[in-house]
Amino acid sequence: MDKLLHYARRGLFVLSGLGLVLALAEGLAGLAGTSLIGHEYSAGRLLEIATMLMVFVIGLQLRRLRL
Repeated sequence: MDKLLHYARRGLFVLSGLGLVLALAEGLAGLAGTSLIGHEYSAGRLLEIATMLMVFVIGLQLRRLRL
């Protein structure tokens, strides 16, 4: 179970980082008047999703510290 939580933490952390990079790239593309992902999500929405993923990473890390 500990290995599974370890991989879940790492996977969610990587996804959150990729979401942050995509949000920054989408914001810069928005300044240029174009979109990287076809206006499906705004840069702010992508940043919110990345933040939610990071909250789950923090929760899993705190659970590991408690045990």
